[in-house]
Amino acid sequence: MNILSKIQTLWAADSALNALLPATRLTTGRVAPDTILPYATLSGPELRQEGCSNMTYYDRGRVFIQIWSQTYAQGRAIQDRVCAANGSFRGADIVLEDGSVMNLRLETRNVLEEMDEPTERVWQFTVEFVADVGMTR
Repeated sequence: MNILSKIQTLWAADSALNALLPATRLTTGRVAPDTILPYATLSGPELRQEGCSNMTYYDRGRVFIQIWSQTYAQGRAIQDRVCAANGSFRGADIVLEDGSVMNLRLETRNVLEEMDEPTERVWQFTVEFVADVGMTR
């Protein structure tokens, strides 16, 4: 299982987050232009070799979750839950096929307001995590 698949699984297991936005609305691929809001996309990590800690080599990469919503309140509630200190995957011990996530920490969060059509607002909330992945070499 890769890190994106594991985050999708953990999202589905978080009842509060899944109630705000079902895990079926979280995708790792492109989204059709006519997709009904809200939805979220998950991308990353592009890992690069970072160093060695306690004789374990680790790579570092960024994981992005972008939340698209028609209302600020709805998007903010989802973003807040993703960022919550007791969230399901923040700092989670995620075991992968070729290693494990040693650390998954919140880096940044932001929001943008966009105009999809002349009269339709769309809110884009972004959450960025940094993942340190201990690799089996």
